[in-house]
Amino acid sequence: MQAAITLPPPGLNTPITEQGIKCFQSWVVYAHGAWIDKSMQLTPLRTLIPHIAQPLWDHDMFEVAADCWTELLNTFPPFFTPENMVQLVGFLTSQRAHNLMSLLIKGDYEADAVAFSRLLLAYSDVSIQDLAKQPDSPSVQILMRFLVQLLAYEGFAGAEDDVCAPAVEFWQAYTEFLIDSTAENQLEPWMDNARQYVVQVVEQCWRKIRMPSEEVYAEWTSDAKGEFKAFRTDV
Repeated sequence: MQAAITLPPPGLNTPITEQGIKCFQSWVVYAHGAWIDKSMQLTPLRTLIPHIAQPLWDHDMFEVAADCWTELLNTFPPFFTPENMVQLVGFLTSQRAHNLMSLLIKGDYEADAVAFSRLLLAYSDVSIQDLAKQPDSPSVQILMRFLVQLLAYEGFAGAEDDVCAPAVEFWQAYTEFLIDSTAENQLEPWMDNARQYVVQVVEQCWRKIRMPSEEVYAEWTSDAKGEFKAFRTDV
């Protein structure tokens, strides 16, 4: 398996590596079921994680690698060690990440950019406490700026912008964490910073729920209309 998921030298064929990453993903999904009752040791699979981190930096392999990380973060976050998460943050705050975010800001929803947004949200969903309570961390500041920007793009949610709705789900969870923390504890320094982010998000959401013109709305499919209506309800 290690040979199959190891990134090949530049210029060589990558289908084997792509299939290897997908196979690795299936193995981990299977292992999750056995791990629930602690009947399976995950160490052999965990030793392979660095090999699915390397393809994140490769243009041709990024989408399949990002989809693997996203799926496993969404379904089995304990599979990753703290060291793995640090490695992932290194990618999510890299120049490559900034370039992918720039595509989204321009309204360019190419496959890699959308895959990056899903990966960013998957990591953020399992790291809400760290993101909220470590406002002075340079990496956290970059990630939080990215997360706000996911709501700042042009286009109507559901009809023209497929990134906005899942971003709102993250911010709803972030806001709930802030509310729960405020109710349970005395005010802490990080809470003021967290509120500032929520204010920015509310401003962006207010812009995103505006109704389109009648002409634009008439051109939408019924699915697009339904998704936009659901987004406005959620917000």
